[in-house]
Amino acid sequence: MKRKRRKNKPPRGASRKCQSPLSTAELEAHGAILLENRRFKEAIAAFKDLLQRERREPWLEALSTAYAGRARELADKGMVREALAIWQNHAEHCGRSLEEPAYVELLMKAGRVDAAIGVLSDHPDDPEFQCYLPELRALAATQALTGRDAVLTHFPDDDPVVRDHPAAQAALRAYCLGDDATVEAKLKSIPFRSPYRDLRQILKALIRFETDSEDADRLLERIDSESPFRGVCDAIRAARLPRLDFMRRFGELKPAQRRFAIALRGWSPQQAKRIQELQQLGEHPGPRAMMGFLLRHREALEGDWVRQAAMRLLVHEPGERGRYNRSFGKMPEFHRHRIQALHLEEYGDSPHDIFNTWRDAFQALDLKTSNPGTEAALPGAMVLRHSADRWLRTESFDPTTAKALELSLLLDPEDLQTHLRLIHHYRSVGELKYARRVLDIALARYPRDVAVLTEAVETAIAGGAFKKAARFARQVLDHDPINARVRDILVDSHLSHARKQIGQGKHALAHKELDEAANWARTELVKGRIDSLRGVLEMDSGAADIARERFFSGFERTGGGLVGRLHLHLEAQRFDRHPDTFVKAARLPKPPRKPSRDQVLALAHTLNELSGEDDYHLGYALGSMIKPLKRAACQDFTPGEMELICETWLRADLGDLRSIYARAALKRWPGSPAFVFHRVDAAHEGFIALSRREFETLDKAFERAREDGDERSAHRIAELLGAGTPFAGPEDPGFPEGLPESADLERLIDMAMNMPGPPEIEELKRELGPTEARRALEAMLLAGIAGGDPADIFPEPIAPKRRRGSRKKRRKINTDQFELF
Repeated sequence: MKRKRRKNKPPRGASRKCQSPLSTAELEAHGAILLENRRFKEAIAAFKDLLQRERREPWLEALSTAYAGRARELADKGMVREALAIWQNHAEHCGRSLEEPAYVELLMKAGRVDAAIGVLSDHPDDPEFQCYLPELRALAATQALTGRDAVLTHFPDDDPVVRDHPAAQAALRAYCLGDDATVEAKLKSIPFRSPYRDLRQILKALIRFETDSEDADRLLERIDSESPFRGVCDAIRAARLPRLDFMRRFGELKPAQRRFAIALRGWSPQQAKRIQELQQLGEHPGPRAMMGFLLRHREALEGDWVRQAAMRLLVHEPGERGRYNRSFGKMPEFHRHRIQALHLEEYGDSPHDIFNTWRDAFQALDLKTSNPGTEAALPGAMVLRHSADRWLRTESFDPTTAKALELSLLLDPEDLQTHLRLIHHYRSVGELKYARRVLDIALARYPRDVAVLTEAVETAIAGGAFKKAARFARQVLDHDPINARVRDILVDSHLSHARKQIGQGKHALAHKELDEAANWARTELVKGRIDSLRGVLEMDSGAADIARERFFSGFERTGGGLVGRLHLHLEAQRFDRHPDTFVKAARLPKPPRKPSRDQVLALAHTLNELSGEDDYHLGYALGSMIKPLKRAACQDFTPGEMELICETWLRADLGDLRSIYARAALKRWPGSPAFVFHRVDAAHEGFIALSRREFETLDKAFERAREDGDERSAHRIAELLGAGTPFAGPEDPGFPEGLPESADLERLIDMAMNMPGPPEIEELKRELGPTEARRALEAMLLAGIAGGDPADIFPEPIAPKRRRGSRKKRRKINTDQFELF
């Protein structure tokens, strides 16, 4: 049964004229704009529409320009055939001659030498056509060399394309036969300006790659990028690339170039087939596709290499394990756990699962019969170190990690970095016994290594063995005389030993230690510290005038002002003497009532440099400076300077100072997240109980910090918000007594009961039990809110008054401890 043709559908092949709704003037203006913007395809449609309405010469010129532009556009994209079709439409629709110079250029790009020669022969005296002749000759030369000898019939016998062809063909044939002498002889007969000159450069380069690759590369560089021989050069350059680079470049080559490059590399047809198959998988084939490729060509490739490559693929595609087992047999247990651990690492699993899986891999090695230091023991050591490194990317250094690294040293005692890492860890947590044990092993193996000797210096100082520290420091400086860090350590060790001798009344030995320190001193700061200690010696000996000179010299050399006074106070605290004793002995001028901006900044920088060196004495040394520093909060600091100062007070545990400076900063820069954090955090120590207003202020500051990209402030504020519980405070309407709502109080007590807290709270829970502890916590919180002292509720041993300078930090408790082996 025949289908009925729809009446509203035009018959196939019928011409459909779709004229623009624009008026003639509007369409003409629109076409001019399209032509000006090089939108040639749309311009052609516009001017064809105009010419259907009326045939005008300016519109024909514009259409001709649009056709020519479109043809060039397509040719630049490599679409030469399409460009030729456009050019033929140009001649048909515009009444122009087909034989124009641009048409000759397109014919040559399409490789249609015969047609191009025909056009040139029709215009023998036109220079615009004849300028294409040298390029046409080179193109004809390439075609003649590929076996199309008929192209030579279009040129006269004395033309260089015909004249030089026999020599070029003979040279090419001799190269294929490996007759280099004949190649050189034939190339000499090819003139420099011959159409075959690029072939001459290529054959010379191919011969010289064996003896002088740099000269061969220079020969190839002389070939122009528009030369018809350029494709051969690209294939040669690709063939000389390393294997992986060649594989990446292979997909960009044309089929003929691929065959030539493979032949130059000496690969077999089977290898070429495998490369092409690999290219068909795409630039980034998936693990499943790559597994199939490897297994299909397993026999041709190296079997062990294929097995290892397949195991690497299983890291990304564990589901292919059955396919692997069918091809290579059941996988050993070690590799099964290893691949699983790598898979967990790659796809972001929990650190515990990753560590446990590596532990299973280690146990599967069965190293009971392996001697330490042998190759058989190395895999176990590598697994342990890798698992520790992976753990430390996200977690803290804990006893489990230390055990893993120590066990790795039993299997491979030659790994220097693991020795250093363990020594540093044990010293940082105060386990000097274990640090010395690892250090002794490292010193026995690496007695002259600067890094090991430096760790020995640090460990000796941490244990108060200043003589030993000085001995190790001298050994370091013998090998590394410009090591400023160890030089400072050596000076500090002599100064520390001198303090020890002064405390024991051994003044002669103290003078000797100070003389040794002076020999190594290089900076005014160090010399000032030595002068201060000499002042202590002279004061204890009764020489008050000399002591005054020494103290004053120490004060000036260490910076004067607040900084010099701080260093003098610090020395007094180290000898357990009142700071005023040394200040009066030095007859220092009175400190300014309100220090200047520069003095406060200098003091902040000094405190940051001294941080961690002697924090216990440092807090007391600052005691008499607190009041003047409070008055200096109104100085004209920049936001960056004010933030530096607040951070300094945070590290020094000076909450009152931090609060005052943060409030002063907020008056100048309201709502600044960094100062909002410092103000609120300084007001709460230990257990945090935020008022509603504080909670809302922090919440706004958090949003602002995120908008400003201030990640550190945002993180700190988030921790405050997470650690604190909002409740109604005195500033909240409706609660004039300042007591919390019952729901908020209950939630606060629940948190205190269910989460780890300060030691006094934990001891309270243990001694009183859940019920009584809950009542005591409620009373404590209500007393604190009402203005009383919560510490009064507890006996003295439970809630001791904290000494100044001993900041109690909130720490995230790590409950993720587990056994290793």
